Amino acid sequence: MTCAKCSHGFCWRCLKPWRPNHKDYYNCSAMVSKAAWQEKRFQDYNERCTFHHHAREFATSLRNSISSIREMPKIRNLTFVLDACKVLEQARKVLAYSCVYSYYNQDTESMDIVEQQTESLELLTNAL
Repeated sequence: MTCAKCSHGFCWRCLKPWRPNHKDYYNCSAMVSKAAWQEKRFQDYNERCTFHHHAREFATSLRNSISSIREMPKIRNLTFVLDACKVLEQARKVLAYSCVYSYYNQDTESMDIVEQQTESLELLTNAL
């Protein structure tokens, strides 16, 4: 691989400089173990799940804050914002548990659809 900014060549498997030791990537001495790959996969899914749980907690606290403001006599028309917070909480909950589902599911055919739908929901949730 080559860096787009500085044109530095490096091996995509071991991330070491391409020259002088590498001739082609088939001869790279770095072997990624299955256990290391599984640990990285777990960390990725765990980070995503934790992020969505924290984002859900934020949406809940935001809804509670808005509910207390709504009790003031002059500010009563915040139902749209409260509804948006509820939808945001639900979407974050679905996204968090879809990470768990995706991690444990082994059926690759159905996972393509699940991943596409999860990505779409995540984009729309972030926009909200």
